[in-house]
Amino acid sequence: MSEQTAVAAPTKMKVNVPEFEIEFGDDSSNTIRVTTLGLSFRGKWSRYKLDGNEVSLSGAMAMMPDVPGLRMRVVPKESKVVVTDPLEKKPEMCRQISHILSQKIVGFDREITHVNPTTMVLDEDRFKTLLYELLGAMHSPQPTFEVVAGQFPSEDQIESLPGRELNDVGNDSKRKAKYKDDAEPWVAMLEAMRQSGALRMMTGGK
Repeated sequence: MSEQTAVAAPTKMKVNVPEFEIEFGDDSSNTIRVTTLGLSFRGKWSRYKLDGNEVSLSGAMAMMPDVPGLRMRVVPKESKVVVTDPLEKKPEMCRQISHILSQKIVGFDREITHVNPTTMVLDEDRFKTLLYELLGAMHSPQPTFEVVAGQFPSEDQIESLPGRELNDVGNDSKRKAKYKDDAEPWVAMLEAMRQSGALRMMTGGK
């Protein structure tokens, strides 16, 4: 009887993908949701870009400046993202916005200020999934950010990074595959279990 030796799957070496920085914002001044991070980010705001609901240019709002969106610096070699706010270096704009809103909104008396910097270090799977999400957003009919420094990695560069793309971020259900490239085989397996009655037995269904 011959012995079988288990061979470990080769691990990917982390390639040198340069860091880059993006600024959130679309053509409708929306808040931008990043599903992989479970967070929403202030996009660039302009009274001229409100998706058909442009604010009247008369009165106080005529003086409202264009507000920059939050920025995210992405550092692939550390699987890290750093979120910063350009308003941190623009205290005068914050005061101007606060003054205008106090004139426009009855009872508004708070001081607009910048969002504090935030650093997040992600595991390899989540970081790779984030890059794929951003890649899709960049090539969508209405992009939700623009690259303001460095160069966004190509799909091949993203694929060369360690880790695997998650199938459904934040989902803990055992009825869904953890990784995207396992999704179709997983669905086929569940369907076979459903037809055989095994799935019903496992879930306690009738």
